[in-house]
Amino acid sequence: MQHIFRKRIVFCWWLSMAVVMTAWSIRAEPIALKLVCDPDVREIAAGQFPDGILIEAQTNMHDLSYRWTYTGPGTLQGNPADSYILYRPEAVQHKQSEQAVITLTVSDGSGTVKTQHVSFKLLPAASPAPSTLATTRTTLPAAAPEPTTEKLTILSDPPIETIYMLGEKKNAEIILMAQTSKNNAEFEWTLNGPGALEGDTSSSIVLYILPESLPQRFDQAEIRVTVQNASGENAIANMIIKLMAPDDTVPALSPEVLEFRTQFDFVPVSAGTHDISKYLQQYLRFLVRKHVVIQHDFFIQAHEVTVGQFREYVRSLSWEEKKRIGTRWERGRTEKLYDDDRPVENVSWQDAAAYARWASEKTQWTLGLPTIEQWAAACVTYPGFAPVLSPSDGQPLSTIRHKVDHLLGNLREWSVTSCEDGGYFLLGENYMSDRNDPASIGRKQCASGSWNGIGFRLIRETR
Repeated sequence: MQHIFRKRIVFCWWLSMAVVMTAWSIRAEPIALKLVCDPDVREIAAGQFPDGILIEAQTNMHDLSYRWTYTGPGTLQGNPADSYILYRPEAVQHKQSEQAVITLTVSDGSGTVKTQHVSFKLLPAASPAPSTLATTRTTLPAAAPEPTTEKLTILSDPPIETIYMLGEKKNAEIILMAQTSKNNAEFEWTLNGPGALEGDTSSSIVLYILPESLPQRFDQAEIRVTVQNASGENAIANMIIKLMAPDDTVPALSPEVLEFRTQFDFVPVSAGTHDISKYLQQYLRFLVRKHVVIQHDFFIQAHEVTVGQFREYVRSLSWEEKKRIGTRWERGRTEKLYDDDRPVENVSWQDAAAYARWASEKTQWTLGLPTIEQWAAACVTYPGFAPVLSPSDGQPLSTIRHKVDHLLGNLREWSVTSCEDGGYFLLGENYMSDRNDPASIGRKQCASGSWNGIGFRLIRETR
């Protein structure tokens, strides 16, 4: 008996040592770090890549903290604490000796640090070499020159000029976005009149918060944005918003409608011709075109519809409809419910379209799924936050309010555009996509059922 007891003690000691050694070996695993550029270039001539170069950190560990720094001409855009950043070279005549060095430092929280950098050689604008085939080639029309003067406009969400006071500050936010004709502009927002501006007034987007009450029957707010581009040129645009007390001739929205609207984050996308042939081209190659034309301004959700938002819709359905939809959208193959802020997946196209109709009725907005053209225009309007392909834990990322995210990654998303051979176009990639396999990125994909890795977001019409 004592002999058996001693054996058990020895066995437990060896087992505990094995666990400790295994944990130590896992903890001692070195950080692997690789920087991947899109497009993958190391020399940039003046005027090249005005939409920027995406630099993504690929690592072998979870829960790393990131810090991006750089030296040399150009700017970094995006959150320097993220695993990716957008580098925009200055659109000026570079000197032959100039270069930009972007450095990333990562830390695992225990003091272990890894540093990696990528450098770009910045060259003067390239002169085209004389062609030996000039006599046999058709001369193409010259590209449209860059605007000689800075052009500036302001878009608002909602797009209105007269506001009847609601009396509730939380329901009286207006998103203002400045759109410029040149890159690398510096912004400065100012306000003259009732209300307040919130957010970073040196960025292209701010929030205008209406006052809770007006001292007079009629008042107005003038909101002005001033930009200065890289060459020192200034431009000014302003917007006048008339503020009026409640009027019986204007149908009032119910408190329930106003409250329901607050759960949606929309960002504006302008009408016009959007160039998709430069930045993000590999993700949009299934469109087989260089431009998309948008006839009317619209708004798109800043992030995918979440589990919590979709759950509210499901609760409004009949028992038969709930049984048909099932529960995979809220728990996958496990018994544990997903967090409310996680993007919803495993939703069929029919259920995504039905959610849009239900949300339209609840908000009294015109909502729907985007066309492939609207989605592509949104991607190139907000390129810095679009690609998120490979979360380290193999799960889709949760959403962050007031930030445009995951247009090209995280989840594939339903569109309203039908495919010739049945089903509907799927937009973007998802967290299971292999970014190291170029052939798998940006190809045409259609579906009709509900699958892992497929979610959706809504657009809001302005007409």
